[in-house]
Amino acid sequence: MPRLDVIALLGLRPETPALRHVLIDDNGPALVGRQWRGFLVHDGSYSPLEPAIHGAHLLLRPDLYDILENVVGKDRLSLGLTVSHVEQESSPDELEAED
Repeated sequence: MPRLDVIALLGLRPETPALRHVLIDDNGPALVGRQWRGFLVHDGSYSPLEPAIHGAHLLLRPDLYDILENVVGKDRLSLGLTVSHVEQESSPDELEAED
């Protein structure tokens, strides 16, 4: 969630009951935080599934984005996408099977 000064600037508060990562204002949902993950097809092993991809969104209503942009300036807002790739090490059994 954003810093407290941003929450105060935009006049946001938690929804009631607070069941989701949502801040509201008098016009309804204002800022929503979402986390997601996706899995590959299971390979049949007994090991727990690891997410193949995962990410998060922080969604802000357009009218509130305009307020934030006017107050802090466009050059101070950071928007974008971050991608990283991690390869899992092969186990000794997998290495023998490849030979």
